[in-house]
Amino acid sequence: MGRRIARMHHTRRQVVVPSERLSTTIGSITYPWVVVANGPFANDSILSSYVPQEPSYPDDSQKLYEEKLEELEQQKIEGVSVPHDEPGWKLLSFDPPSLRRDGDAPLKLRFCPTTRYRMLATELQLDKPLDFDDRSTLRNRYDRGDLDLREAPSQVVANYWGVGLAVITSDRHLVFGRRSSGMAESPGMIWPALGEGGNRTLDRDSNGAPDHLAIARRGALEELGINIHDEQVTWLSLGASSREWS
Repeated sequence: MGRRIARMHHTRRQVVVPSERLSTTIGSITYPWVVVANGPFANDSILSSYVPQEPSYPDDSQKLYEEKLEELEQQKIEGVSVPHDEPGWKLLSFDPPSLRRDGDAPLKLRFCPTTRYRMLATELQLDKPLDFDDRSTLRNRYDRGDLDLREAPSQVVANYWGVGLAVITSDRHLVFGRRSSGMAESPGMIWPALGEGGNRTLDRDSNGAPDHLAIARRGALEELGINIHDEQVTWLSLGASSREWS
């Protein structure tokens, strides 16, 4: 298909993108992505652990989840196409936080179970995610508007772990996609060539944590029809969407 994954050597100079609590700015462009940690990271320097118990959520969060299940079930009965549920991972914590790395210190990630439907119910129900004066939203009620995703994920919603890869063609063009307006997550948005959510059934390592390379390989094959090799992938950063608070 004339596409390849651009390999970034670990010896290249680190590029630090300025990130605020709610957004990142490159030149004159500001967008709702929070850079948590800059790499590049070798795959063996990302240490992922897994806690098999799903955390408890506030009553409001649990109510939203149950309402979302009822809504989706009714839509199925009416013949409406709905997103499929699947088992995924919630990122509980990371270390070190906020772009601080001590030389070649590993990036430590801690995960627990979640599902796509729980994420849809709690994370994407925000009408005004960047307006902290709006107390009708779940996260604003519990995080009081002072949550900093560079320091820790929100504990009141079910974020959903995934990987994104940039694809560069042989003639040095970046490949992007635009998500369908009918998608449940980020409809109509410009998206990386490969953005794949982890699946606990398909992408887990021997300890139950996500195998990030497995997610990337599966996503590249499903979305682009290409096979990638582990040595072609370098992880450049850890980040989160402040618009969806993932």
